[in-house]
Amino acid sequence: MTIHIAGLDIQVGTRVRQRCAWCGEIIEDRDLSREMVAIPPKPPPGPEADAWIKTYESAPPMVRGYPVGELIEVTGTPSGAGTITAVIDHHDGDKLPPDCCALLDEEVTHAIG
Repeated sequence: MTIHIAGLDIQVGTRVRQRCAWCGEIIEDRDLSREMVAIPPKPPPGPEADAWIKTYESAPPMVRGYPVGELIEVTGTPSGAGTITAVIDHHDGDKLPPDCCALLDEEVTHAIG
């Protein structure tokens, strides 16, 4: 088990990938063409349409990874084949958990990514 720091999630076509911001290990690698994704319904006719559209435009994207900076516990093999087992409660300024990749030898974390 290793704890990673969630980096940006990137979508290219139907593929979404998120890596560890520290070591570059793949946290999540998904092909959206193989998943069901909610699609917002058509807006209602009439004057309510503008308010309805603003509500959906201001909503966060429907497909998202973990928030940047979140600590994610991953078990299994590296490079996307692992299993995410938990999101670790952590606050800025707290010490990192002992299994966090940011505490590993720098030579090891450079080799992972």
